[in-house]
Amino acid sequence: MKDFLLGLEDDLRSKGNYCCYCIQPQDGKISCCQENHFVPFDDLYEEDQKAMIQEAVDEYAEWSKTQ
Repeated sequence: MKDFLLGLEDDLRSKGNYCCYCIQPQDGKISCCQENHFVPFDDLYEEDQKAMIQEAVDEYAEWSKTQ
């Protein structure tokens, strides 16, 4: 499980920058939430990082139920 979580973190890091306010990926956008503050995954608050990882785990759990 630890390797799975580390893989998720690496995947989130590789996706580029995230909005400081709603933690959505920048995906080429110039602004988000009426602002232009984007930071790398490692610069997000720790609780935001954990929430993103948990969301990915939950999505995987839902997907695995259909397999």
